[in-house]
Amino acid sequence: MKKYLFIINPKSGTQTKSSLETQIAILLDLNQFEIQYTEYPRHAVEICKKAIERGFDCIVAVGGDGTVNEVASQLVNSNVALGIIPCGSGNGFARHLNIPLQSEKAIKHLLNAKIITVDVLKVNENISCNTCGIGFAAQVAKIFGHDGKRGFLTYLKLGLTGFSSYESFSVEIAGKTYDNLLTLEIANSSQMGNNAIISPFSSITDGIAEIVMLKKPKWWQVPKIIFQIFSKTLPNSPHVIFLNYSDQKIIVNRIIEHHIDGEYIDELRELNFKILSNQLKLKV
Repeated sequence: MKKYLFIINPKSGTQTKSSLETQIAILLDLNQFEIQYTEYPRHAVEICKKAIERGFDCIVAVGGDGTVNEVASQLVNSNVALGIIPCGSGNGFARHLNIPLQSEKAIKHLLNAKIITVDVLKVNENISCNTCGIGFAAQVAKIFGHDGKRGFLTYLKLGLTGFSSYESFSVEIAGKTYDNLLTLEIANSSQMGNNAIISPFSSITDGIAEIVMLKKPKWWQVPKIIFQIFSKTLPNSPHVIFLNYSDQKIIVNRIIEHHIDGEYIDELRELNFKILSNQLKLKV
């Protein structure tokens, strides 16, 4: 049986995937791998289920954080390892793991990598590897998913043009209320993508998640917050509240948008999460 299954999402990110098959074939023996392409949303989930039954040792998500999430969700508590070739718009989880963004280097990195066991988040009934959240970032993810243009500049434009009109919200966590929030993220790892570091001290092996709450700023305060995000100094901001839990219930004062690993999911009023410690094998 072949060792690696590469699941390629041809629609992820902004770069063509045409050279990937050639790069894989050069670096691996033909009897070591198989390649399949996704054709529609959640197709990677279906491919993974069949691949696990066929006995692959490592299933490689070739795409962005959404593709990684689909593959990882099926590998939790299994003996099959997750591999990542980052080809998405943000590649937050891959960046946290220091996986090269250039595909040939990423393949070489994968082949020389060791298998470690890491945490994931269970969020209501879904799995998150990286970050999940509610509020403005989730609304941007919703619009971004329907926008014809991908990439960091599109995401940044949506964020800068929409935050001032977004209705702030309140949450109740462990009996305490937090008001005037713009967005709330639950971080298993450090960033949301494109080196936007929202939780610099997060670890995927510590059994803890960080709740990161950003209060709605004035327009003139936004440049400093953006600088703090990209300079890993967001914990110094007076607009940000950090909490640490292995599990918790978050109750929102209104119906609100919700994303997982950068992909819009739905709207909700209550979010329950818990860390699943050492539940995912990762080749990194």
